[in-house]
Amino acid sequence: MLTFGSIHLSFMASVGIWLWQDPPAFGPASVPTRCDITLTVLGASVPFSSQPLRIFSLMVYSLFLVPGLNLIPPFVFFLTFHILYNWSRERYESFRNRLDAEFGQKMVNPVINPQVM
Repeated sequence: MLTFGSIHLSFMASVGIWLWQDPPAFGPASVPTRCDITLTVLGASVPFSSQPLRIFSLMVYSLFLVPGLNLIPPFVFFLTFHILYNWSRERYESFRNRLDAEFGQKMVNPVINPQVM
């Protein structure tokens, strides 16, 4: 599965680099190029012709181009969430204990631990 994921990321990165090398030249020549296309990035409208957007996109797609190495950024992304979750569980243990005391039982996810039900 990791092999297919890596190949998929490499192919998508190559299409992204192909697009962002010269955005107006991407696609068939019959498509009109005189329209104002915008993208919404973090709630702000950014023109498709924006040079900073183009540079950022090329950097990100270049990061995902090399097979094998392109699995590192998603791994780090999800590992960060895992570490933050475990950190917050330890940090807010007293809050969870108060919830347990309030409801009179250990709060358990029945999907993860069906024996408790």
